[in-house]
Amino acid sequence: MQLSRTHFIILSCLVQDEATNNVNAMTLKEMQESLKAMGYTYNSFYKAAETLRAYGYLKLGLSVGNSKSYYITEEGKQALESIKNGGNEDGKGDWICGDRTSWWEHRGAPGEAGT
Repeated sequence: MQLSRTHFIILSCLVQDEATNNVNAMTLKEMQESLKAMGYTYNSFYKAAETLRAYGYLKLGLSVGNSKSYYITEEGKQALESIKNGGNEDGKGDWICGDRTSWWEHRGAPGEAGT
């Protein structure tokens, strides 16, 4: 599976906010609020999260009201690290951002000035 920028952002957000188990899992709305400057829609987050879940990079956490919550798995952390090191999740060197700069270089880490 070739990860998109939206997949990368979701995985990064979950790591950043320590959503690494079913208790600390985040809803899509929480992720969207955390990344509100990005301008992604709820629907795009939902589709991307469900794709990541199908590949085993996310799992469902405890429900928050009627909302699903998600947390990153070890496989998801490995995929994220591989992307940060310049390749896709398979380590084949395919780059997801097109211009060979990382997402963080484009936007800055969450919480930094300008994000």
